[in-house]
Amino acid sequence: MNIAPGWYGVAGTSDVRWWDGAKFRTILLRDGAVVYEKTRSQTPTMSYLLGGILVLLGLTRLAALSRDNVDVAFAVFLFIVGILSVISAALGRKIEKLPAPSLAPYADPRTMPWPGHTEPGAIAPGWYAAPSAKLPRWWTGARWSEYLSVRQLPLPVAGQRGRMVASTWIGVATFGILSLLCLGLALVGASNGIGEMVAIGVILAVLFVVLAFVFAFYGAYMVRVYTLPTTPPGYNA
Repeated sequence: MNIAPGWYGVAGTSDVRWWDGAKFRTILLRDGAVVYEKTRSQTPTMSYLLGGILVLLGLTRLAALSRDNVDVAFAVFLFIVGILSVISAALGRKIEKLPAPSLAPYADPRTMPWPGHTEPGAIAPGWYAAPSAKLPRWWTGARWSEYLSVRQLPLPVAGQRGRMVASTWIGVATFGILSLLCLGLALVGASNGIGEMVAIGVILAVLFVVLAFVFAFYGAYMVRVYTLPTTPPGYNA
């Protein structure tokens, strides 16, 4: 039996979660607000893959039995991050394996309109680019909803604009700090006549600067996607 996407209570708990039509997601509804759980991965498969790679890299570097404290610390860091990624993936997968909803949808007016909800208007209801054609937004016929279609499955995005703005600034600042640290490494290498250290420091500094720009452009684009349009389909800048 097909169950329409919506907010549903999870049997045996007090949780109200988003059901995308195929599975529960790691997205909660708390007092009308959409909450993406930070400790549970939204994409468990990718998190398992990333975690496995990081754990393998960490173990490989540790197996080299390097006496360099920096190298050992970096290997341990990779291993720990990998383990955390695997744990996050397992927690996310646990939610996805929950049984399908057995209760009626939780129709909180603050979450309306849901995907599929229609209203009379000049432009037919449906999924429209706003501004992304790959992440279309639901149009009821009279107004936009706070739901995007991600890989053909609807997801709530109410309140995510602010989160993306904060994440973008944090990401750019982090890459900037890493770039400065690498430049410092290069300067230390230059003062001690260690050419290899200079090369590594400069290369990593440039890499982190590039990543900062990529992250900034991606974040700015996603902020636009998460922003509720003020004009009907076909009129979005």
